[in-house]
Amino acid sequence: MSKRRDKRKRNVVTTDNATTSSRTRSDYKVIKAESKTSKIQAKADLALAKGQKRKWLFFLIVAGIAAYMILSSGAGTTILTKLKGLF
Repeated sequence: MSKRRDKRKRNVVTTDNATTSSRTRSDYKVIKAESKTSKIQAKADLALAKGQKRKWLFFLIVAGIAAYMILSSGAGTTILTKLKGLF
């Protein structure tokens, strides 16, 4: 037997060894499945958060490029002179 199996058997202390070992295995499987599910959910939440952050970053970059194009082409000079007149 392996060391891991020996250690597992030493930790199980009951009179009915077969019932307990099958119950602990099923519990182990449930716990393992739940932990995998929670890990997958955490990764999905992280991906959504990163996607939302990147979406807004993309919009800001596009707005900056559009503002640069408008101002560099000369079309934005009338808007700027009107803004200067307000202040």
